[in-house]
Amino acid sequence: MPEDSEQTREFVHQLTSHQAALRAFILSQMPGLPGVGDVLQEVNLLLWEKKSSFEPGSNFRAWAFAVARYKIMEHRRHLKRDGWLMFDDEMAAELAEEVSDNAERTERYLEALEGCLSKLDPEERELVQKRYGSEGTVREYAEQTGRTPGALRIALHRIRMLLRDCVISRLGPDASLPAR
Repeated sequence: MPEDSEQTREFVHQLTSHQAALRAFILSQMPGLPGVGDVLQEVNLLLWEKKSSFEPGSNFRAWAFAVARYKIMEHRRHLKRDGWLMFDDEMAAELAEEVSDNAERTERYLEALEGCLSKLDPEERELVQKRYGSEGTVREYAEQTGRTPGALRIALHRIRMLLRDCVISRLGPDASLPAR
């Protein structure tokens, strides 16, 4: 029984750590289409139902993306029956392959960025969080902190450069960073 519990724990870890990549993959295959959240939920349910067929140590991402492709095609067929205009399956498959390659690169970038964010001073992290993690504007945050919007913009620019340099040092100089 403990081995089964450990396998379930590992499966849950893999499933949760790949949620952002799965959502991005599904979204890329369904641009402008309704139901991205529904498809993600269906993929998660199917993965859970088939968890006994997943072999620990194998490529969870590839397996999960294959299941997602199946669910996306199913959803696209339903939308097509309802009158939605769709890419043909060959074009969708080409897009899926491109996104899969980019998803791995993006995941490595996000892991490096997370490590770099943890190195910032608490005040710098708070500024980044307020600017990029909330609905507020620089002007609103400036008013809350008693600083000028210009001073905050300069501080944000400096922090972005620090983060960029840190990410490059973690990924290597040949790593391509996402566009601004």
